[in-house]
Amino acid sequence: MSSTSNRPVVELGDLELELRLLPGVVGVALAQADDGSASQVTLLAVSPAPSLAEEAAQLALVHGLEAPLDVVDLGEPAEVTDLPTPIRRDHRVALVRADFLPETGVCEVELTAGEVRGVGRAAYGPMIGGAVATLDALRQVGTDPPFYLLSACHVSVGPDAPTVVVLRPVAGGKDRIGIAHREHDVESASRATLSAVNRDLTR
Repeated sequence: MSSTSNRPVVELGDLELELRLLPGVVGVALAQADDGSASQVTLLAVSPAPSLAEEAAQLALVHGLEAPLDVVDLGEPAEVTDLPTPIRRDHRVALVRADFLPETGVCEVELTAGEVRGVGRAAYGPMIGGAVATLDALRQVGTDPPFYLLSACHVSVGPDAPTVVVLRPVAGGKDRIGIAHREHDVESASRATLSAVNRDLTR
């Protein structure tokens, strides 16, 4: 299902900024249809209020959009007292595959670190799901990056736009930003996520 009108890029940007201001929202993903309109709106929120979806839908209607809208509840960020031990420097993390399974809506990301393999899964669509599944896979290969996903989006709505992933440390500190450009959103999001945490994994 796509939006009923083809809105200018600048107006979609305005909508994204307004959605980010809603209480509890920490990330917004606007999936684009072939005509440049929004075909899916996904909100990442920390303990969202029951009215969040309705408030977001009203904002979208003000901008003339009737695209499907989902709210992903991230819960409360876990408190971190001791940072996890990074994996060994000689065990570089490698991306084996990043797939989106349309029949189930689940992303699968497989990583290796030395002889250890891990498969992460998430059901939030190709872009957000690719990032969340990568964080899940990183935990399975011997590291637990102390971040949660802040946002995963395209740099622009034009064709072949790179994907930008922003991770926020749960214990405070600077956000981590990763950028990648691949043919499929799930692989771009996965590689951007790995780029964002790379400094912590290899130090």
